Amino acid sequence: MDDTDKKILQLLQKNGRMPLSKIGEKIGMSHVAVRKRMKKLQKELLQINPTLNFEKLNYRLTLISIETKNDKVREELIETFQNCPRTILLLKTTGEYNLLAIMLAENQNVQESEAGKCAIRTHPGIRKSEVNTGEAPIKPKNTQYTPPLTNKKTAPCGENCNQCQRYTEEKCLGCPATKYYRK
Repeated sequence: MDDTDKKILQLLQKNGRMPLSKIGEKIGMSHVAVRKRMKKLQKELLQINPTLNFEKLNYRLTLISIETKNDKVREELIETFQNCPRTILLLKTTGEYNLLAIMLAENQNVQESEAGKCAIRTHPGIRKSEVNTGEAPIKPKNTQYTPPLTNKKTAPCGENCNQCQRYTEEKCLGCPATKYYRK
């Protein structure tokens, strides 16, 4: 990736719908040359995806640092929670904790549920965890997130929202992947 490719990417990050002719105008190339570069970038490393502005949606994020008993437990957590519709990021780390999860929450009650029963941090095999809650991200403003279309009885993590005390007390919206989700 050279400086011209970087300029194209910077322009697309500001406005992903910018016409090729406008990009070419800004960097001194024809729209045909820009298209060729974009095709090459898409083939090699560029993936174009929609992003959402969590601040406008009033979404919050929960950052969970986890120390698992061993690598097998960490891999089990990754396998389970990579399918969770609220998981924004899973990252293997080094240091005191060996897994970092960033979870989406529609409101503070859901955020409290993520830190309690319906959470990656309560999974068996975890030595310790630390939870930090926050508002929408400052940078990047927009984050990739695809709302689930499924209508399952059980959440991907194995929980049944209909039997959860926080759900029945209306302190949680339920899992977005289940038929119990309160939109």
